[in-house]
Amino acid sequence: MSDRPKIKTSRPGKSRVAPRRKGEAVGTAGLADGKLGVSERRLSPGAAEQSADAYARFFLVVTGRVRWEHAQRRYQLEPITLCHVPARVSIHQEAMPGEEVRLQVLRYSAGLLPPGLANQLTALGLVPVNLGYPKASQARMATSIFQEMLFEQESRQEGWEVMLRSRLMAIAVWTLRQARRKRDRSSPEFESGDHSADRVARYVLRLQSEISRRETMDEAARALWIRFHDDVERELRPGGKMADVRGEASKAADNAARMAALFHLYAHGAEGQIGAPAVESAGRIVSWHLFQARGFLGEVAVPREVSIARRLDAWILDRCRIKGLAKLPRRDIQNEGPNPVRTRATLDAALAELADAGRIRETNEGRQKLVAVNPKLLGAGNGA
Repeated sequence: MSDRPKIKTSRPGKSRVAPRRKGEAVGTAGLADGKLGVSERRLSPGAAEQSADAYARFFLVVTGRVRWEHAQRRYQLEPITLCHVPARVSIHQEAMPGEEVRLQVLRYSAGLLPPGLANQLTALGLVPVNLGYPKASQARMATSIFQEMLFEQESRQEGWEVMLRSRLMAIAVWTLRQARRKRDRSSPEFESGDHSADRVARYVLRLQSEISRRETMDEAARALWIRFHDDVERELRPGGKMADVRGEASKAADNAARMAALFHLYAHGAEGQIGAPAVESAGRIVSWHLFQARGFLGEVAVPREVSIARRLDAWILDRCRIKGLAKLPRRDIQNEGPNPVRTRATLDAALAELADAGRIRETNEGRQKLVAVNPKLLGAGNGA
């Protein structure tokens, strides 16, 4: 599989894509007006280039290490590092010797974001955020958003433009929060008052230093919160109920804890421990909104067959990376993959969607039927 599988032309809306030559970007065709698109770039070991654009960009370093230089400052970006580059900012990037670098680039017009958010990202400047170990959940979230955008952009199924815009908004807000936490870890100053908003703010500031302590919640409340957290984490796995909304679901437990704190504040004031009833009520509300988000993003925005294909795509990539493989037996996928593809007809449809998008191709080795993953999606280190 040295070349990317071509997209079939038998279905309406599909166009033939020529194989990529080494060194070129892939996935650059985004919205019809050119204001939003995702691409993938590779830098050979030691290669250097000057990168500038009239549009703003998010860079995700997938593999390899790269050195950046901007305004007489140097930055070294490790694998799974995310960084926002404002519009018209030029950077010099150079791959470290002996390392091939794979970058995913989200290019967008600032007009697609609310003015306040766009201005905050621009004012932030360059702040690379390393999402690698031990922040594995953050790394999974970032990579899954970029992979999802590439999938939607290449498949161009119903609602794909809506999905691109929604994921742009998510990655913008998330990057801003992560960069600010890295740049300034001090607690914000607060002017106290008697208004209810002041009471909430004072209590939140106090909880910032106590949220991990046992005395913040009583034992029953803490046990409920841990169970809620673990239940959500289980459903984030490939094929789980929340696999399609990982970005939203990964914050569910934290949001439930914050909401429980507010319930306690208004019921009992700022003293005492958060009880189990507050945590239970918060968990129910957060769960309801989580399933609403899943319904909107997974069912309304895209057809069911595309949603299933996306879940299968994430499962196949995770399985190949864990086992260091580039091909999986079709029988294993049907027996162990996400529940919707356990039937042959559904699996056939999902694999056809992925093949049309250039994500996989089906092949035979003797009597064994295999599903081979596009090598560009796995990077170096996976056997063929």
